[in-house]
Amino acid sequence: MLAQDVLKMNTEEKYFQYLANISEKVHIFIDNEIKKVQENTTPEVFSKIEMLHEKRKESNIFRAFLTNVFYDFFKQNNIEDEKLVISICSLSELNNYNAYLDNWILDNKNNVWNGDNARENIGHITIASGIYREIIERVLLKIPISDSKKILISSFLSEAMNHSYRGQAIDMSMGIETISNFKTENEYLDAYTEKSLLQSGYLYGASCKIGAIISDATQEMIDISDEIGRLIGTGLHISNDLGDFALMDKGGDFKTYQDQCADLRNGRLTLPIWYVLTYGSESEKDFFLNAVGKIMTREQHIAIIKALHDSGAYGYCKKLIRKYYNQSKKLIKTLPESKHKELLQYAPVVIRNNKYLANLKM
Repeated sequence: MLAQDVLKMNTEEKYFQYLANISEKVHIFIDNEIKKVQENTTPEVFSKIEMLHEKRKESNIFRAFLTNVFYDFFKQNNIEDEKLVISICSLSELNNYNAYLDNWILDNKNNVWNGDNARENIGHITIASGIYREIIERVLLKIPISDSKKILISSFLSEAMNHSYRGQAIDMSMGIETISNFKTENEYLDAYTEKSLLQSGYLYGASCKIGAIISDATQEMIDISDEIGRLIGTGLHISNDLGDFALMDKGGDFKTYQDQCADLRNGRLTLPIWYVLTYGSESEKDFFLNAVGKIMTREQHIAIIKALHDSGAYGYCKKLIRKYYNQSKKLIKTLPESKHKELLQYAPVVIRNNKYLANLKM
């Protein structure tokens, strides 16, 4: 793209161009890394590895964007080491793959616990997740940076995954039957936002701060980058919990490894479900409770969405989502001036505007 064409773009256009550019390069990089493991991997396991990657290739990848933009934001010169940047950004996405596969099992996506050949499928997904961790280690070892930075990056990625597992454990323990354990709204919100931070916030924080570390940012800037990522990631988690109710056939490309309404079917006490069961009408509460453990028809799904709106759950969740959007925007404003600050200031829009939330509007 010509420089003069970029200058004519508005912020949104620049953001999506930047996002598409790094996404394409990271997809190609991961393509090549995956091919290296095919020979020594059974077809059944490799099919899980390949399936996830092929689905991810259909979308732009936001965590890689965050790593890239924080690297560009803080780098001390105008020299762009493309191979270095792509490798580092790929680590963010590969860590994401690892989390997706683990959550596929833990969240019983696509009814993997009870489907045909459930035991074999779960085993293959688990092994595929382990192989992605192996790919992460191999990629990191080959990056031409100091050993001390490699150790830092490895620890950040591992720490983020460990937090995610802790959050997942809390999520699995917060079933609908535990709703009476929360005596006040604030008590539930504290538990829910902490779980959301653990499950997603730390993963996004790691994506931001490894970009800052590679660019030799100060410790203060690394810490702020981490906090920005945590705010964006936590807000996105809340957004995704609401987006879990989006209709699959209402337009948009939905992830086959993340079927919709899984939280309600599995009886998880996510924010929209908690709100309906706490403040909804008796008929709305009964309707939600009767949906637990069941695959819904399209008509039932539409009725669930209507209940989200009528009960006030949709508006309540959107209010909390806006809170994280505003907090992340406010923190980004404290960063020093940079030609990439405009892009970074636009990034939190993903918290409140995405295809899943768009498909929930009535």
